[in-house]
Amino acid sequence: LEPAPPQRDARRRPCPQRTGFHGCEQLPLARVQAQEARRSVRCGERHHPESRSGARGRAAQRHPRQGCDPRTQRQRRDAENERQGIRRTIMANVKVYNMKGEAVGDLELSDKVFGVEYNEPLIHQAVVTYLCNQRQGTKSTLTRTEVRGGGAKPWRQKGTGRARQGSIRAPQWTKGGVVFAPKSRDFSKKMNVNAKRGALVSALSKKVADGELFVVDELKVSAPKTKEMEAFRKAMKLDKRTVVVMDENDENVILAARNLPTLTTISVNEISTYEVVANAVVVLTKGSVKKLEEVYA
Repeated sequence: LEPAPPQRDARRRPCPQRTGFHGCEQLPLARVQAQEARRSVRCGERHHPESRSGARGRAAQRHPRQGCDPRTQRQRRDAENERQGIRRTIMANVKVYNMKGEAVGDLELSDKVFGVEYNEPLIHQAVVTYLCNQRQGTKSTLTRTEVRGGGAKPWRQKGTGRARQGSIRAPQWTKGGVVFAPKSRDFSKKMNVNAKRGALVSALSKKVADGELFVVDELKVSAPKTKEMEAFRKAMKLDKRTVVVMDENDENVILAARNLPTLTTISVNEISTYEVVANAVVVLTKGSVKKLEEVYA
């Protein structure tokens, strides 16, 4: 007797089996078209669907796996323009003030120094490197092997009722050594020159974008008097922590500002990413702006 065929559930509708190559199940046409469309978008062919069969124009020069990130396209376009001798001339305009806080003109800032993209990881690396290089590393304490004495066992191992001890210079004893004692070492870090420059211009550009960078035509005081720099601070409304970058070291300005807790004066040669980030406001003279653009542009 042959076994009876299995009963099919009447509630389930029979579905015809569609097979493609090698007997595999064939997907519906709409699903195949949707997969092709998604694949073409991932491959950067959103605007050139014919590039899979034969690209024309600019699409023929583009890699099939190249993304559609606008920043990548802008960088590629800028590189091509620089090769052809064409450069972007997007300049940031800032007002120029005098010592009385009055606007006396405008100044165009170079986009290569004051208009670059904000790079927070690079700025963080520059700040950490600067702070590590400021450390002297002259710290040293004694371990139990370096403390004088303690060579003999204080009492025998058993029979006294006390806890077993091996040396009176162990860390738990008074006048004993230090566990994991800190020792003198070099904390300095190194950073590439181009990375340092990129961090500085990125920090300056961030200050310009946030409106925390001011330019003065000149910074001079008649005498090393604190009240003159205090008048300048009030005229410019510099209530937060401020760094003033001078093109040349003026002894009168340095002496007049050193007694103000929220005001710091440095030369343009001493400017660093840490000084820009650690202060809420940056004040530059026109001469310091010119020197920065000559070096970093």
